[in-house]
Amino acid sequence: MQHISDWEHVCLEKGSESFLMNITVIVNDKIINNDLSSFFLSNKKINFKCHTMKKKSLYNKHNVIFLFLNTSKKKDIINISNDIQSSDYKNITFFLPVKFKKEFMNSKIHCLFYPITIYDFENILLTFYDKKIISFKNLQLFNDNILVRDQDKKRVYLTEIESKILNYLFVKKTIDKKTINSKILNQQPTVVSKSLESHLYRLRKKIFALDKKTKIIVKNDQTITIR
Repeated sequence: MQHISDWEHVCLEKGSESFLMNITVIVNDKIINNDLSSFFLSNKKINFKCHTMKKKSLYNKHNVIFLFLNTSKKKDIINISNDIQSSDYKNITFFLPVKFKKEFMNSKIHCLFYPITIYDFENILLTFYDKKIISFKNLQLFNDNILVRDQDKKRVYLTEIESKILNYLFVKKTIDKKTINSKILNQQPTVVSKSLESHLYRLRKKIFALDKKTKIIVKNDQTITIR
């Protein structure tokens, strides 16, 4: 058996830049079977970052897998399923032992059952989590955290917050700072913070590495525009 913290340490050593996608794995125990741990860590396409189920803030990340062990109880899985559906969390997969297939194969939540080959597992997840590509001029944002220059496919990797900000800007072109502070940074209107400016600074540097003409402009300290 392996402790979750050991998995997290291996993930940090592997890094994320060589992978096509990042996925958060939430486990309902602090201890995981060695075979399951090796299964996730042996993949070549997806960077799986493991956490325990205590942090509900993780549920609303872009790509999430709930890993249920053979020791999991059906009633606990149903309770979590109901919680997720009632809260409208999206982009979630349940990864379950095959013994639960009868009960959950028709679930409204995307479910996969193990044992499964790593090849099928990776490809199903990459297809399920693959987002519509969002473009602006010669830049493309896809798989939540990869910004690509169209002509030569040069890429930079964005943080989750950077990606959310850029997604808003690519779609709307202009957005007010209050919206970003509340919807992305989860800050109260009364809170005074330089956090957004820090994110924009780093985001500008990454865009500049791909396209020197695309600019993020702050107008009157109220609205943010991309052009």
